[in-house]
Amino acid sequence: RLCSSASRSSSSAGVGRSDTCTSRNLRCGAVEGSRVASVLVVDLVGSTERLVALGDDEGNRDQVGVLDAFSAAITEAGGRVIKDMGDGVLAVFDSVRQAVVAAVELQRATIGLPAVGDQPPRARVGVSVGEVGIRGDDLVGLPVVEAARLGGAAAAGQILVSDVVLALGRLEVAARSVGTLELKGLPEPVAASEVQWAPVTSRPPLPSGLVGTGLPFSGLVDALAALD
Repeated sequence: RLCSSASRSSSSAGVGRSDTCTSRNLRCGAVEGSRVASVLVVDLVGSTERLVALGDDEGNRDQVGVLDAFSAAITEAGGRVIKDMGDGVLAVFDSVRQAVVAAVELQRATIGLPAVGDQPPRARVGVSVGEVGIRGDDLVGLPVVEAARLGGAAAAGQILVSDVVLALGRLEVAARSVGTLELKGLPEPVAASEVQWAPVTSRPPLPSGLVGTGLPFSGLVDALAALD
């Protein structure tokens, strides 16, 4: 680890950046290498209102539960959490397919969180892909900024991805173009789409005759044997 966690802060663009370096480490700003990766940024909408409504102690416990739910959905989809950002998470994936699967599962996990007052929990997610720089255990680069800005442009419960994500992944998901978005800090507008998703509904129970180790078809074995 090149930078101590104490020397990091989250910028408004969602990019981890070290503003100060410890005396033991003069390379806090050095980029060690780069790789092509899919980047996801998720944050909980209305997190401040939740904290105020719950109070400090319970609100902090609630925040830990939210981040745990986010981390679990990301890990199960094959991603890696780079860092939490208070009310959200920055994550990286080897493939765009994994990132989009995680985005959907994050939304499903969020609606399973406890509501506070009359406000149901909602998340917004942004996904981008491209070459990212590796700085210690942090990521930097335009895809990180783009994912954060897409997440910031999303409405509650919405997933926004760059159209490059859809093209590279050849994903079998329902998506709706939202056109080109002017995103703060990026040199050009980004063509983006909304990935549509739905909550997982519980399946109806099987008929009682189909539950158990066998099926109630008397005489079937004998009938099959007679055909031999």
